[in-house]
Amino acid sequence: MRQKYTINNDWKFLKKNVAITELMNETFEDVTLPHSWNALDGHTGGSNYHRDLCWYYKSLDVTKADGEKVFIEFEAANSVSNVYLNGVHLGEHRGGYSTFRYEITEHLAEENHLIVSVDNSHDETVYPLMADFTFGGGLYRSVNIIKVKASHFDLMDHGSRGVYVTQESVSKDEAVLTIKGLIVSEEPMTMGARLIDHEGNVVAEGGALGTGETEFKLTVKNPTLWDTTAPYMYDTQIALLNGEEVMDYITVKTGLRYYNFDAEKGLFLNGEHVKLKGVSRHQCYMDKGWAISEKEQIEDMLVIKDMGANSIRLAHYQHNQFFYDLCDKFGIVVWAEIPYISLTSKTDETGSNAISQMKELVKQNYNHPSIFMWGVQNEITIAGKVNNIEGIVNELNTLTKEMDPTRVTTQAQVGHCPDEDSLNKITDILAYNRYHGWYYDTVEDYAVWCDNFHKAYPEIPLGISEYGAEGIMTYQNDDPKQSDYSETYHAHYHEVTLQAFSERQYIWGSYVWNMFDFYSDLRDEGGVKGRNNKGLVTLDRSTKKDAFYYYKATWSNESFVHITAKRFINRHKATMDVRVYTNLESATLYVNDQMIETKNSEKHIVTFKDVAVKDITKVRVESGIHTDEAAFRKVDKEDPSYIYVKEVTEGGDVTNWFDLDIDENLTEYIYNDGCYSMEDNMRDLYESDATRAVLNKYMPDFSAHPQFEMAQNFKLSLIMTMMPGEKMPDVVQVNLNNELSAISK
Repeated sequence: MRQKYTINNDWKFLKKNVAITELMNETFEDVTLPHSWNALDGHTGGSNYHRDLCWYYKSLDVTKADGEKVFIEFEAANSVSNVYLNGVHLGEHRGGYSTFRYEITEHLAEENHLIVSVDNSHDETVYPLMADFTFGGGLYRSVNIIKVKASHFDLMDHGSRGVYVTQESVSKDEAVLTIKGLIVSEEPMTMGARLIDHEGNVVAEGGALGTGETEFKLTVKNPTLWDTTAPYMYDTQIALLNGEEVMDYITVKTGLRYYNFDAEKGLFLNGEHVKLKGVSRHQCYMDKGWAISEKEQIEDMLVIKDMGANSIRLAHYQHNQFFYDLCDKFGIVVWAEIPYISLTSKTDETGSNAISQMKELVKQNYNHPSIFMWGVQNEITIAGKVNNIEGIVNELNTLTKEMDPTRVTTQAQVGHCPDEDSLNKITDILAYNRYHGWYYDTVEDYAVWCDNFHKAYPEIPLGISEYGAEGIMTYQNDDPKQSDYSETYHAHYHEVTLQAFSERQYIWGSYVWNMFDFYSDLRDEGGVKGRNNKGLVTLDRSTKKDAFYYYKATWSNESFVHITAKRFINRHKATMDVRVYTNLESATLYVNDQMIETKNSEKHIVTFKDVAVKDITKVRVESGIHTDEAAFRKVDKEDPSYIYVKEVTEGGDVTNWFDLDIDENLTEYIYNDGCYSMEDNMRDLYESDATRAVLNKYMPDFSAHPQFEMAQNFKLSLIMTMMPGEKMPDVVQVNLNNELSAISK
């Protein structure tokens, strides 16, 4: 029968782009998989992490029995890889997140030399092309050897397991399953399947004789269903038999469930309404990058469950099979997606690589009961609706529905994509990435936009696929404001957004961006290089930010109390407000061991106003058996380390707009026909020497910014609403616009 084992030890690595014929002259270093060469430089900032072709080598000791087939399996290699065994080129794989295999039976020798090139440099035909995260290079997941008999379930079906369990119809009374196997055999074989419950009972069984694609149905009476609170799973045991001899055998964990999305009331799972309380997750970890083990993945899941989330958007690519298994086990509803993100190829308008990655995503993850949604794109129109984007999204949606008609398709639309855009009606359900209160508008505008969209398009099931704000724990203050990067504003932002989404039943789910801080080497923001700090938990998982506890108070049934702003120790004002997050009805405040008062919770927040701050003020909050403590110190002046001060190097933003030679009395925008204005896009404005000079007068040269390619089709007026830190005053914008309006196109 089938044997599988990892070969992660004793690899050699060369961080140098040389020809394969020159490898014998190079000195390799010893590494163990999973391995990424960007584990350390992928979060240092500067958008200059190592992106090139590198080499791996391993001596293989593999034997084979008569009639046995041997395959090598790579769980991922980012992003273009070529594999050679004993001088034979086995093949090239293009895409950095999915499993791929090669048969090596005929190429094995007494001594086997395995060579793999992996290249994470930019390739205009391999997605993602650009995005706000580091594209870590390497063999960052396991490599395995698989041995099977000559007759077996197909291992060359886009990295799938070669068997598919389809939930044709499921109810509380009966579940009908189709069991399909892709049989590799020269003669017909018997494929049989049994569904086993937790007590070891066979609750359904069946079989069929065939070769190639073979299928049959199983019927289960009174099934126990999988849901987010009790994720019950059966074992579907699938065997390939030649008479009495077992040729191949696979067990598929099967969670039986049915669901639908309603545009007015959201998700119904097994007939019951379920609000999707979601987070997004990237797969990177401090000083490991993407080369994480099962230990780190379990840790992530436990933190997410501790907060009370019941859904995860696994962004923006296929994640490790082990993590999908965890989602099955822990009752997590999964949004799975491909990296068709931010930019579409300028050289391939067919979307061929996106299509290839979608086939792998669906086929490799088809049997996971946790997956409810296939995501076909993320913010793909960020740089404009160009190069056949709508055609590609349509094809991805059609392909996905053909491969798996039992699940819904979705997409994460960039915030400035018009509500009326035809893209919004392609997938079964829709979600938007919107950042009111961070990049533009105010945080209170979420509710306004959601209500307006739902009123205009009541037939579209609407979710929120991304929302968030940078939260850097160093920064603390009494009066948090948008773009101050403080943990205090980060917490306020999430209080407002979560309340808005919770109160709107028609929003089927929302996904915090992000659960954890993550690598983004192109960033230099808030005084932190190479990192996106929107997480509820730090990159090293050591610290949960205050906002984490507001989600826990709102989503979790585990009772607790948490004092916010504990890191805001030095207080220069005579009094302070003590704010507490809790899912209990009330909390009692003690200051220096003296009871002050008991107050009721309002929307999971208890606020004790105007608490006096002495030299040392010890605060304790109690509710039932739960206690939390903090200590604060009275200081004479505001601690400058708590306040973010923007440096010129961080994007080069102008800090004193009024040093410019402007007319401070201007209030009216001028728009001349045939002339430029702030309503032109950045690409066109930078292509003209005259308009470029005007832009450079008022703001740094944005064309050199790492994200310019994504933003080049933004109107200048939109860029103005999204500028972090200090905003360009209206009077300066009027002067800028009117200078542009004097330049003919």
